[in-house]
This record gives sequence, C-alpha cells and structure tokens, in this order.
Amino acid sequence: MDYVTFVVRIRLDERHSMSEGQITHVASQETSYFRDLGAAVTFMEEHLDPANGRAGDGGPWGHYHPPMRDASETDRG
Repeated sequence: MDYVTFVVRIRLDERHSMSEGQITHVASQETSYFRDLGAAVTFMEEHLDPANGRAGDGGPWGHYHPPMRDASETDRG
C-alpha cells in the first residue's frame, strides 16, 4: 500500500461563512493556498492521479517531519 501525505491547515470562520487555508504535499513540498475546501480537494486529487507523474510520496513513508511540539515558535507561524 502506498501512502501519500498531506499537511492541511484550515481556518473556518462561521461568522463570514468562509474557509481558507493551505495544503502541502509532503514529498514534493508543493503548497497550495485556498479559499474554499473544493480547491484543497482538487489539489489532493492532482497528487493522487498517477497519470500526472506527481502521485505518491516516493517511498512507503514519505519524508519525516518532527511533530509541531518539537518546533520553535517561529516554525509554528
């Protein structure tokens, strides 16, 4: 089984009925910013489609990134 890893940050604002965030494909470190969840889904689908040559993480576990609890305040944004 192949694993594809994404890191997603979503900000939901119920008051203004909007969502925005960023999604990163871990293996390629390609990041996309979105203002609706449909754009995030499209980004994932593009990376999961083997026809475009970007599918997968390269290895069964992808790249290792330490948990956020180990990150500095600067890294957390």
